[in-house]
Amino acid sequence: AGGGPRFDAAQAVTVTAVADKVDDDDQTCNVTVSVAGGCADAKYSVPVRARWVALTAADVDTAGIVMDSSATAGSVAEGDETTFTLALASDPVSAVTLTVVPDSAQCTVSAETVTFVPTGAGSVPALQTV
Repeated sequence: AGGGPRFDAAQAVTVTAVADKVDDDDQTCNVTVSVAGGCADAKYSVPVRARWVALTAADVDTAGIVMDSSATAGSVAEGDETTFTLALASDPVSAVTLTVVPDSAQCTVSAETVTFVPTGAGSVPALQTV
C-alpha cells in the first residue's frame, strides 16, 4: 500500500516568491504539477493531464539611492570634513554609477563618481564612503 498519505488526503505545497533585491517589476511564475516518470501504476503512467497554477510574484524592490541620515543636513567648519555613505536600495542588473557633484566652490568631494555592480539575487550591496 506504500508509506505515504492516502490518495484522498490533501497535501500542501507552499510557493514562495523569491526576494531577489532587484527592482524588476512583477514577475510571473507558473507551477506545473504532473505525474513523475517511472510511475508503476499503469493508469497514472500514461499521460495524465497536467495541472498548473499561474502566479505573479509582486516586486517589492524599488530602485533608489540610500544615503546615511547624517548626510542630509549639517554644518562643517571651514577646513574640516565630514563623511557620508551611499548605497543602492535594490540590486542593479548592470553597473550603476552615481555622480557626486557639489553645487558651489565652497566644498569639494573625495570622489566625483561612485559605482555599484550587481551582487546577485539576495545579496546586499556594499556601502560606499564618500
